[in-house]
Amino acid sequence: MIGSSSHHDYTTIEMLDEHINQLKEAKEKLHAEAAIMVDAYWNEWKEENKRIHNLRQIKGSDDYVNTGRLAPRIYSPSNTQRVYIEWWDYRKHPLRNKIKSFGKRIKPNKNGYTWACVAKNANVWEKKYFLKYEQHLDRMRVSINLICDQINSLHKVKRLTEKKIKLEIENTNSMSEEYNNG
Repeated sequence: MIGSSSHHDYTTIEMLDEHINQLKEAKEKLHAEAAIMVDAYWNEWKEENKRIHNLRQIKGSDDYVNTGRLAPRIYSPSNTQRVYIEWWDYRKHPLRNKIKSFGKRIKPNKNGYTWACVAKNANVWEKKYFLKYEQHLDRMRVSINLICDQINSLHKVKRLTEKKIKLEIENTNSMSEEYNNG
């Protein structure tokens, strides 16, 4: 009876591994799609910044337009399953001369990233780009987070199942020793 239970649990582990791998593949596809979307944003944003820079404006004039500050970033720490799609403020700063990627993460409000929460870190002209891309990035962010939660849950079930198998094996070995010694 214990043997059939252990066999069933090994099959369960194999199924869990299969589901985890499928979810990881789905997460990677969404991550890749989000990266394409972020790259597209950056391309449009850079072109607009070049256009503004080429205007050769006089600072302080009534029609002066600042170059952009607001851009998304994807971050995936190696020690977790998570993928973070965040908005950053890349304002002009002395450190930007040394570190091109220097910026400050913008914290979302309880409803996520909205124009209201990023507006103080952006120029008015960046609103159209933010609104165009954030609706898609938000859907990807939510989907990726749900997938990561499922992966973590399945990993937990797998660990518990493996622990159960180990205990069953130890109990079987203990019972076998008692039978042989008794």
